[in-house]
Amino acid sequence: MDVFDIEDLGAGKTRARVAQPRSCTLCRECVRHKEWRNKIKLLRKRDHFIFSVESTGVYDPVRLVRTALSLLIRKCEYHIDAVRSAASEDNEEGGAEDEEMEEESS
Repeated sequence: MDVFDIEDLGAGKTRARVAQPRSCTLCRECVRHKEWRNKIKLLRKRDHFIFSVESTGVYDPVRLVRTALSLLIRKCEYHIDAVRSAASEDNEEGGAEDEEMEEESS
């Protein structure tokens, strides 16, 4: 995998460092051995995504990503509007039910 590299600190001391973080597949092989479990932490950045774009050559990759992001934004906006619309309808219906309940209790 070549994820780690051994760094020479001098005076006979060495240290492992992450050299190729994108090569890590989170297979957990590096923490399987008891001697390494307390020395290595595997963490993820929850808001960090790495993806690759492959094009057949017909489209420029930059244009392809921009078009895809534009489409994704439009779809997100559509769904946000749908949720807001449903929430406002629920609020309107809830208000009418509250008035009916008040009239029945009087």
